[in-house]
Amino acid sequence: MKIIIFVSLLLLSLFAKETNTTLKLVNDIALTSQKIANNYLMIYGQKDSFGAQRRVFELILSLEDDYRSLAKDVKSQQQKQMLEYLSYNKDEIKQILKKEPNKENADEIQDISKTLLEGCRSYLGGEEHLSSSVGLEMLNNSYIARSLKLESDIDVTNIENNLSKEFQNKRSWRSYKELYEKRDLFVPNLLMILSEDLEANR
Repeated sequence: MKIIIFVSLLLLSLFAKETNTTLKLVNDIALTSQKIANNYLMIYGQKDSFGAQRRVFELILSLEDDYRSLAKDVKSQQQKQMLEYLSYNKDEIKQILKKEPNKENADEIQDISKTLLEGCRSYLGGEEHLSSSVGLEMLNNSYIARSLKLESDIDVTNIENNLSKEFQNKRSWRSYKELYEKRDLFVPNLLMILSEDLEANR
C-alpha cells in the first residue's frame, strides 16, 4: 500500500502539465499495465501460452515508448527518480517472464500492474476519468483472476455500470456480459476478443 501511495504522489509531480497528449499517455499506461497483467495470467493459466508471452513483451515495448514520451517534460530530480522506478518495474516484469509461471509470480505481476494503475487513477482524479478501454481490461483481469482462483480486489460494480451506459446498444457488450457472468465456463480468449471489438468501435 505504501508503494502505491508513493507512486501516486510522484506521478502527480511527473505529470505536472495537463495536456491532451499527456492525458492520453496516462490512460495508455493504465491500459497497458492491465493488459500486461491479463496476458501474464493467461500464461500462468495455460502454462504454454506463447502468444500471451509474446504480447507481454510487445506491451512492455509500448510502455517504454510512453515513458520516453513523458520523459521529454521531466525536469526535476524527483521526476527522474520516478521514471527510474517505473523502469525498474518494467525490468522486474521481464525477469518474471524468464521464470516458470506460478502463483507467486502471477501475484507479483498483479501488484506491479496495480501500482501503475493506482498512480494513473490518482493523477486523473478518479476512476471515472479512466477510459472505457481501461475499464474493460479491469473486468478482464477480474474474470481471469476469478477463474484461476487468484485474489482480485477490483470493484467491478461501478465499472460495469459505466460500461453498460456506454455500450448498451452494442451486441458485443451483451455477449461480453453473458460470458463474464458465467461461473462454469472459462473462455478468456473469447472475452478478450469481445473487449478488443468494443475498444475498437466505441
